[in-house]
Amino acid sequence: NNNSNNYSSPLITPELDTDTTTFYNTQPVCEVPPLLQPLIASPTLSSTPSSTLSSSTLSSSTIVSPTIVSPNLPQSLMGMRVTRMTIAKDKMWTGADNGVVCVWDIKSRELIKEMVVSVLQKTRITSLAYTQDMVWISPELPCLYVFDANTYTHKKTINNTVGESEVLAMVSVGQEMLTGDSAGWLKIFNCDTMKKRTVHILEGAPISCLHISPTGRLWIGSYKVVVIVDIQNLTVVQKLSHSSKVTSIVFVSKEEAWVSSNDVIDVWRIDEGGNCQRVVKLEGHKNKVECLNIIPGANVVWSGSFDKSIFVWDSETRQKKYELTGPDETIRTLVWTGHDMWCGSYDRRMPLCIWTFPDPSSFSSSSSTSSSSSSLSSHPRTVRHNIVPLQVGLRSSFATADSPKNAYLSNSSSPSSSS
Repeated sequence: NNNSNNYSSPLITPELDTDTTTFYNTQPVCEVPPLLQPLIASPTLSSTPSSTLSSSTLSSSTIVSPTIVSPNLPQSLMGMRVTRMTIAKDKMWTGADNGVVCVWDIKSRELIKEMVVSVLQKTRITSLAYTQDMVWISPELPCLYVFDANTYTHKKTINNTVGESEVLAMVSVGQEMLTGDSAGWLKIFNCDTMKKRTVHILEGAPISCLHISPTGRLWIGSYKVVVIVDIQNLTVVQKLSHSSKVTSIVFVSKEEAWVSSNDVIDVWRIDEGGNCQRVVKLEGHKNKVECLNIIPGANVVWSGSFDKSIFVWDSETRQKKYELTGPDETIRTLVWTGHDMWCGSYDRRMPLCIWTFPDPSSFSSSSSTSSSSSSLSSHPRTVRHNIVPLQVGLRSSFATADSPKNAYLSNSSSPSSSS
């Protein structure tokens, strides 16, 4: 790419009519795989009665504001929206509009490399995933790009056959990469041979998110449903009904999963046999919840929404602890690095920002201490976020948060460094 911005680009151009065997051996697609007969039979959706926690039931106190750091953005990200992120080899990979992919050093928050994939077609990055020293990148096209996570160089282009849909979600399992597309197809790639198996999971419904549970089952989010699949034999175990499109799934433990759908978060309890029961709906966001993430070992769940807000929840009490304001558009993706929470948004003035805390180990599920009580009375009820502007041309302050909730908590053990 010889344009004036001097992007480092592998000059990847998808050739949608290219035979896929150029890149990997493709097994024949079975229209109705025998192992998926239970799914074709459409098992009954779970519709367990559940209680609801509304914003009015959440205790109200004060927020101790974290710091927002805005990294020095390259020219290619100016005016763009960050849509996806993943961690690979202690580096943060971010995907944005126009096929822009950037690699960042997590500790220094400095840009290492920027590149533009699919340079001849302006597409956004719909999914990023890491496994086996490779980063898999899905643009808004029926193809996949595979990059070396050590050298940040392009290794393979996997072109789907003509008529297939773009990949919306990916997750790795051992030696395999699982992808879900907008037509409901689940493709399983062997990362060594690039051979693939294809199964039709959802008839005509897009696969919006994929997640592997702590017990090794595949949770597939789609329109108004989560499909739980036994990954060993690709049989459907259970379907969980939801009010709208499922956008994100996280597991706070082996026994509990949080699933976002529309403006609510459903909490599902998982028994020893793997059966799920909805126990509560968490409300408070005013628009669609786009993403969820956890801080391991800290009993904390983050939720980012279309309403421009980020909520920080106590996963034990299921109450909202903080309500953060920052980017002035949809919060699209959240990734915990072990020290900071990276946030990608649709705010074209600040598409990427980083939430840092004075001491991340300060998270705790207990808030009824005398020290916290005294701090509540000393803090004002409206606190302006402390912004560290590192980006020339970006705003250096944000609007105050109205009636922020709950205080910063006492010390507990440090969270795991895993993402």
